[in-house]
Amino acid sequence: MARGVSFFLTLVLFYGPYFLWRLTYFGFLFPNSVYCKGLSNVFSLALDRNYLKLIWPFALLALPACNKSEGKRHYFLWLPSIFYLIMLVNSDPIVAFDNRLFLPAFALLLPLASQGISILLYVFWQKRDFAFNMLFYLVYFTIVLFFIPRMSLVDYRYFSQNPIRGEQLRIQVVDWLNSHIPNGASVVLADCGLIPYLSHLNFIDSYCLNNLSMAHYPEKRRYELFCNNILHKKPAVIILTSLIEQGKVIYTPSDVCLKKLLHKQNNYTLSQIYMANNPDSIYRYEIYTNSADILPIRQ
Repeated sequence: MARGVSFFLTLVLFYGPYFLWRLTYFGFLFPNSVYCKGLSNVFSLALDRNYLKLIWPFALLALPACNKSEGKRHYFLWLPSIFYLIMLVNSDPIVAFDNRLFLPAFALLLPLASQGISILLYVFWQKRDFAFNMLFYLVYFTIVLFFIPRMSLVDYRYFSQNPIRGEQLRIQVVDWLNSHIPNGASVVLADCGLIPYLSHLNFIDSYCLNNLSMAHYPEKRRYELFCNNILHKKPAVIILTSLIEQGKVIYTPSDVCLKKLLHKQNNYTLSQIYMANNPDSIYRYEIYTNSADILPIRQ
């Protein structure tokens, strides 16, 4: 009992100030990503389906092991996958890293699946000898190699080269901002990562992750309200982020609205465009300014 109390007090000591600050400043106990960026009715069960496509053969093979288990230890091996599926409901793929956080839950299923294979083979073989062990390993590794997806050379190239191009692109944007925009000016940007870190400007996150007001907007009108309110504040720079795939331009939710309104505005001028050309896509930043001192981009 005393050990449990000590553990709880340690957690409160280390994490209590953080959650207290969040509750005081943002008005919410958990990070903004949970309330406004992490959940999206657009995607619904998309990530759940992807995870189920991966685990279904191993989940079926785990059933005999769960059925034969006399204790309750098997609950600790399959319940994490259930909890993970629940957390994926309506999750935004960007926040959920496109299911890249699956490994801890999935890895726990593998011992149950291997035990299930052993039980099923024993039903047919009836004895655990050398041939049984060889057959078990053959079946197990065949299932693993057949059902667990593998990355191709194209995938490896994508995940190794694209981040490098993305970093170079963001540094170009930072250099332009530091050269053309005075310190302390407001910049609206959805991709608030490396760029704000390397710049001394005042950044307003249009993707809600670090935006105090957006989390309190009604969900259905969140980006519409942000879009209209931010133009009334007249920030010095508005940067639109987009991904171009197969000729289709995909903007972040707030930038879809901002793009439409900026076309109707006389105060903002398209001053610069930066792009990272990848083999299958283009990542683009469009920099709009309301400063008369900055020349528009030459067409």
